Amino acid sequence: FTANFLRRIDHVMTSEGSNTTAITLRTPVKDDGYRLHQLVAECPPLDPNSIYCNLLQCSHFAETGVAAEINGDLVGFISGYIPPQQPETVFVWQVAVHEKGR
Repeated sequence: FTANFLRRIDHVMTSEGSNTTAITLRTPVKDDGYRLHQLVAECPPLDPNSIYCNLLQCSHFAETGVAAEINGDLVGFISGYIPPQQPETVFVWQVAVHEKGR
């Protein structure tokens, strides 16, 4: 679950059915920090973190995160990290999926 993972997956997925929607999966960037904060606020019962924490998730921990967009809107996010003493382990911190992405 690193940047190599993102390179191996198909970056555009479509949902099944007559109303197909392209979902773009990508590595987060620091500019996603505020957008992530808004996304989590719109996905109860998730606990919101500070905007600063979300900025760190999108910059310092971007290699272990995935941002999902539909038409440029952030509709999903997976955040995680690799514990320093357990390099073969990925701790998934939070998974947020907006109603528009379900």
